[in-house]
Amino acid sequence: MRTPNDTHVYNLRDILTNDGNPSGVVLPDDAYGIFIAIEADVTNLTSNQFFIGNLRIEDNSGYEYRTNLVGAGDRSDGPERSEIPVAIFNFNADEGVELSDIILLAFDINSFGDPINNEVEMAEVLDIWNLIDVDIYNQDEVPFSCRNVVFACIDQDSPLKDALLEEVADQSGSGASVASLEYGINETITHSRGGELLCPGNTISQGLVSLTSIDY
Repeated sequence: MRTPNDTHVYNLRDILTNDGNPSGVVLPDDAYGIFIAIEADVTNLTSNQFFIGNLRIEDNSGYEYRTNLVGAGDRSDGPERSEIPVAIFNFNADEGVELSDIILLAFDINSFGDPINNEVEMAEVLDIWNLIDVDIYNQDEVPFSCRNVVFACIDQDSPLKDALLEEVADQSGSGASVASLEYGINETITHSRGGELLCPGNTISQGLVSLTSIDY
């Protein structure tokens, strides 16, 4: 267990464990990118423990990639899963902001409960996905309902996209018309590479986005 205000810095070209020993992780020179998964040590986990904090990645040119860690509370005595947002985040167009990529990773953890042999699986896109109901709230907390979207390890040009959308419709009963690993927010703050939007037609420049998982 690490305490608040505890910061760790890692050089991705020379990744060491927290005690300074070699990690055995080597990044190939021709790699497209990296996937970072952070999870709790479930051997001592209680229902009231969850992550909070943030992650920053800085490249050689000084560009920074930032994200917040998301925690999940104990749902055993609370609302149904479909009523609890999996993520809520704020956004604004201050200082000329007009691009934002929203990425939600759907994955399975194999050997859950075994901190040594855990594996994170994302590749089986027809089996591993998350159907999300999207809502946007303006600064007056007025909600604007958006469409359902699917988060999966896929893009709009994938030959598996149509099969995935059919699978989602069969499993969920509600379905969606779009599937991707990442989305822009709306017409005001779009995707950096012209990708799909969470809320097409919406032009709010400041507010909150709520992503709620749809049970199936």
